[in-house]
Amino acid sequence: MNIRAMLAAFALVIGAAGDGCGRRPQGSETSAGPTESAPTDGASTEPASQTESPVPAEILAALPTCSISVTVYPQGADVDDPGPGLRNVSLYVPETLREPPGLWSDGTPVNADLGIDEDTARRLLEVLGAHGFFGRTARRHSEARPSPAAPPPPGSTAGLPERVAEPNVEITVRVHDEDWHSMRIASWPLDDEARMLLQELEQAAGGETGSALAQLRATF
Repeated sequence: MNIRAMLAAFALVIGAAGDGCGRRPQGSETSAGPTESAPTDGASTEPASQTESPVPAEILAALPTCSISVTVYPQGADVDDPGPGLRNVSLYVPETLREPPGLWSDGTPVNADLGIDEDTARRLLEVLGAHGFFGRTARRHSEARPSPAAPPPPGSTAGLPERVAEPNVEITVRVHDEDWHSMRIASWPLDDEARMLLQELEQAAGGETGSALAQLRATF
């Protein structure tokens, strides 16, 4: 099974069913997350609140639109994946019209789509930032509506990069405005660092989301 092609098709269906941004038309948006504080001279009396976040400010500002996708590719890019086992967990802050999961030949799910709140999204993004995600990502964009009025995000490239040939964990963070989806994509080989990253994401998420991420980690 071509996991990436299946997930891309699901993303198109979700976008078409909503308002072009992957949301239900009636869904309301909450206020944006906090902005970073300007640095001050001398020692800070509030180190936790004054410490610069490892998450880019533009991601935090668009937190109500954020989605995080974690995909495990246990096979190389040129090898068909016979399954079974969970391969993708996609987490959404906005209310989305989620499709039923893809199924392996034995009827077990290929992927899981789950809703998360902004606090959970922020915790997950902080874990990714601590592992250098935002320093190693390719910046990509796609149209959120036909004929966007604004130019695409600066410094980004249209479309998705080619899948890494070796078995890997691929993580995508996506936010959007009314014109563009903006994506950050990075991958890790299936090694101890990737296992540690997924374990920390599990702990940050907790509950059903953490359990789904644990199923991903169990595949390698």
